[in-house]
Amino acid sequence: MSDQNPAVQTTPWRVLAAFATPSLPLSALSLPIVVYLPTFYANVVGVPLAIVGAAFMMVRIGDILLDPLIGSVMDGTRSRFGRYRLWMLLGGPVTILGSMFLFFPPSGAGAPYLVLSLIGAYVGYSICVLAHTAWGATLSQSYHERARIYGVWQSANIIGILIVLSMPVIAAASGFHRPGDGVRAMGLFVILAMPVALLIMSTLVPDRSPTQNAAHRSLTKTIAVVGGMFRHANVLRVLGGDFFLSLAPGITGALFLFYFGLCKGYTGPQSSGLLICYFLGGIVGAPIWMRLSRRLGKHRALLLASAYYCASQLSIVFMPHLVYVQAALILFVAGLAYAASAFLLRALMADVVDEVALKTGRSENSVLFALVGSTNKLAYAVAVGITFVLLDLAGFHAAAGAKNSPEALQALSAVFGFVPPALATIGALIFWGYPLTEARHADIRAELDRLHIKVEHVS
Repeated sequence: MSDQNPAVQTTPWRVLAAFATPSLPLSALSLPIVVYLPTFYANVVGVPLAIVGAAFMMVRIGDILLDPLIGSVMDGTRSRFGRYRLWMLLGGPVTILGSMFLFFPPSGAGAPYLVLSLIGAYVGYSICVLAHTAWGATLSQSYHERARIYGVWQSANIIGILIVLSMPVIAAASGFHRPGDGVRAMGLFVILAMPVALLIMSTLVPDRSPTQNAAHRSLTKTIAVVGGMFRHANVLRVLGGDFFLSLAPGITGALFLFYFGLCKGYTGPQSSGLLICYFLGGIVGAPIWMRLSRRLGKHRALLLASAYYCASQLSIVFMPHLVYVQAALILFVAGLAYAASAFLLRALMADVVDEVALKTGRSENSVLFALVGSTNKLAYAVAVGITFVLLDLAGFHAAAGAKNSPEALQALSAVFGFVPPALATIGALIFWGYPLTEARHADIRAELDRLHIKVEHVS
């Protein structure tokens, strides 16, 4: 089916809103796991710092390896509840239970408790995120509508991040001032919001069990299927682009508070406020990139968004210490491109699913979205490693109150300002001359229909 009938291809807003709802608790869980919980367990719970670091790294690596295996099993699922609805309803309770243990540890909790809680939260989170993003690819076969679907999805992700960032402030205003109460408030939001989001999505978003491509696979067959995806050129391009275009903001995020506090001279609360302005820019910018992708094509909009990100990142480095309102405005404008790469890359992968189905005769929707999830997680893990190794070599000290030399601060400024644009440029260049355009996708859809090859689709 081509894009010739926009009225048929447009997803109703109530369905889009319901589809995006789980992004609120899922993104709200992703931020504290990376940023707040390691410090919480080290400083508040009292687990030794080295053990905390090892536990988070070990579980994170296992999570990255697990995604493609879950995706393959998901592609072999058939049920009367639908494919992705079933997995969301399975993963949701695991996420809630893991979050309950992770955010509310008992007194004296040690390394075994942390590891088991992390495993539960990560497994549930991975199942839900994979089912959620793969489900989105089935809501439309339209080249442009997929950008709209994932644009709304990414906007909801940013809103979830903003909500969770506000939870410590809300907790403090409500009279909760004990160490760790802000982190516990974040967990409480995830625990309460997740069942509501699952109910809304499972009720209002269409899903169906596929009539084909639903055979259980052995582990050997699963590994072969996952490995076979790397033989497709456009799969490699999307995965490579996703890695570099996730690595760049991963470094920006890891250094944001350090940079604006130590290099620009803003206080901790002011720096956090600037980060919120940056995310607000991402929400406002998402519809702009949706429109540009419709006008230019998804890969060209991605190139333009990457160029905007590079220019804005460099402009921040050369920005002097400004009055706070001026700095907030600049960060808002810089954040306009924040949402673009995440949703455009997933919309591009949805098209690649069709291309792979035409070549192989099978839809590997979940496997391909699992691979995107793995490259994204790997990029953010590598971002932290690269960042702190480079800064450590330069003599930078991250501890509160530590004195840093001018050379160390120059290194911080250089890594924050110049490394992310260089990585984003590499990611963007991967899509230069990208062949899977709107016209080519229309041809693929027509050929799939002619050959009666079924790719999951619910509209």
